[in-house]
Amino acid sequence: MTETTAGDIEAASTGPSPEAGPDPGAGPDPGAGSDAGAGSDPGAGARAETRDGARSGADGGFAAPPRTGLLLALGVAWLAAVLLVAHASIMANPGFALITAAIALPTVIATSLLAGAVSGLTAVGALAARRPAWMARPAVRAGAAVLAGLFTAGLGGLAILVGYGTHSSVAVLALAVCIAGCVGGALGAVRPAAVAAAGLTAALTVLVLGFGLRLFKDPLLTVFGAGESAPSRLSAAGWFALTEALASGVAAGLVAYWHLRRARRRGPAPAAAPWPGYLAAGATPGVVLLLAEAVTRFGGARLLELAGSVSALDRTALRLAGSARLNHALVVLFLGAVAAVVAFGRTLPGRAAQPADPAQADRDEAPARSDHG
Repeated sequence: MTETTAGDIEAASTGPSPEAGPDPGAGPDPGAGSDAGAGSDPGAGARAETRDGARSGADGGFAAPPRTGLLLALGVAWLAAVLLVAHASIMANPGFALITAAIALPTVIATSLLAGAVSGLTAVGALAARRPAWMARPAVRAGAAVLAGLFTAGLGGLAILVGYGTHSSVAVLALAVCIAGCVGGALGAVRPAAVAAAGLTAALTVLVLGFGLRLFKDPLLTVFGAGESAPSRLSAAGWFALTEALASGVAAGLVAYWHLRRARRRGPAPAAAPWPGYLAAGATPGVVLLLAEAVTRFGGARLLELAGSVSALDRTALRLAGSARLNHALVVLFLGAVAAVVAFGRTLPGRAAQPADPAQADRDEAPARSDHG
């Protein structure tokens, strides 16, 4: 908008060219009077400024930052991988299919929510590049993002129905996946886009890191002192959960900081104040995990109830697992936000770059101000 306004001022100050301009001695031109009337219209400048801002790509931060397509591909690929692993685990233990499905449910919900969020972010960015005025409306932007998230998660829900049948419990599970996609799509509509992309990249990192750590859970439990007794295994499990939460939180903050810093170097700042953007991006993985836990408890309540009804031990294990997931999400939320802000703070200029004595700095600036005055 600034370039357009400067051009208008320059054109106005330059005036009509000698070749096309009217003779100074000639009488007033009726057409020129109509042009002057159009130029004096106070709303014409605002309308032209709006159109020029839309054409110049000034979409108010609604366009997705670069490489959002890559993030979408990774998110959808990770959802497909999680669904395949969950299906293989359930089919490998038919006698424990119910409890296995209940254990895999939170991971499937969290991955579906993330895939829906990335889909919503990408869809809003693509639409903003073509219809910036539409995407400037929060309701339209949120609706488009939710529909994109529903479409992506709906593919996962359809895969669940095809793989496990259309029983009532399976249908409820597929519905929970679709709900997670809608919630994630709404999260993808949050602006600025660079902050949302950084947070979702960090969330994907947290999910992949957690999956990788669980692949090596047995060796790590041994390192933490797990033995034959139940107390030793319970203590080792507690240390493993703490290690996973701390590693996930630090990774969330550092990845969010790195991604957002790169986005700020490529273009304008994504937020009016720098550190709140880093704070929000670092906290996004924890928000994703908390929302996934809420969808799991409400949308997957039927499946969890059926799995817990098998035995009291299963019911206790599922309850403890739910508490552990909630604690994990809270640790990732706060630690990710703190880590991102601390990483950003280390890039700020130190005290050596600032004057040691503010009064002396004011005295040094006084002669300069008097000279200009």
